[in-house]
Amino acid sequence: MKMLECCHLKDMPPHVYSIARSAYESLRKNNQSQSVVLLGHSGSGKTTNVFHILEYFCFVTAMQQYRQKLCKFL
Repeated sequence: MKMLECCHLKDMPPHVYSIARSAYESLRKNNQSQSVVLLGHSGSGKTTNVFHILEYFCFVTAMQQYRQKLCKFL
């Protein structure tokens, strides 16, 4: 938490969910395929981060579908 108190968000290293959000928003806005490249040594968490990105995409898609269904009832 100390690191967050003294730094601006733009000065912080990228977080996997902010990268996923940026890719998803660019996909929706530009209607073009997006890529996320994860680099690192063996055991650095690349596979885990892919799961986090996919989890984010699934969550956002499910929320949009829920909103669309809800709007039909209103």
